[in-house]
Amino acid sequence: MPKINVFPARQLLKRFFDYKFFVVVFLLAAVGLGFFVFLNYLKKTQYFCVRQVIVKPAQECDLSYLNGRNIFSLCPDIEVQKILRNFPVYKRVKVVKVFPDRLFIEIVRRKPVALLKLRKYYCIDDDMVIFEATAADAGNKLPLIEGFENRISGAQAGKRYNHKLLAYALQVIKEFRSNPGLKGWPLRLVNAKSAVDFSLWLEPAVEIKFGIGDTARKFKTLSNLLPQIKKEWKQIKYVELRFHEPIIKLKNE
Repeated sequence: MPKINVFPARQLLKRFFDYKFFVVVFLLAAVGLGFFVFLNYLKKTQYFCVRQVIVKPAQECDLSYLNGRNIFSLCPDIEVQKILRNFPVYKRVKVVKVFPDRLFIEIVRRKPVALLKLRKYYCIDDDMVIFEATAADAGNKLPLIEGFENRISGAQAGKRYNHKLLAYALQVIKEFRSNPGLKGWPLRLVNAKSAVDFSLWLEPAVEIKFGIGDTARKFKTLSNLLPQIKKEWKQIKYVELRFHEPIIKLKNE
């Protein structure tokens, strides 16, 4: 019985797969090249150029520099970072592409909880980020935090300052505002000279020597005490809350 030579069959099969491999590579290259050409066309065509920038809230800021940019060449994350750097007063920014030629930008402003006195006056929010104070901020009668003029140097708007005593000052302001027994008593100044010499100033100007820690007890004592001394308020120099029992110091003593 004659032997069957299988080598030509194997060679033919190998050539077939080699040919198929090159066809697949060629098709993939053609598709990739076509996609690149198509994407390049999309980036250059005027049809996908930004013609309208919708900002919410309206008239929040001027972002007209985005007009004329190709919507495919815009990276939302990069634009968000640019806007946040240029406007430190913004807490969050969201950029959404609306094809073919619009951008929707949603902005959330930082809410100032106090004014911070450094080399000049800044606003500060709950995140301990400072930003430029405006005349409107000053008119809102925000409490003023003092005592950090020599602790924070080279202040930059948009930067977070994680200072322990500053964090405590913000905590005190927050708890003061949320205490129902202290409503109607404006907090005007938080003087944070040191952990020991930490005081609040209520309006009309009376100092509350507050100190560090045990804020719940101190605010409870203060809320119970204020109605009792309201009539003598103008004669009071300061109220001492750093000890277990409150002390009232009169101006003529």
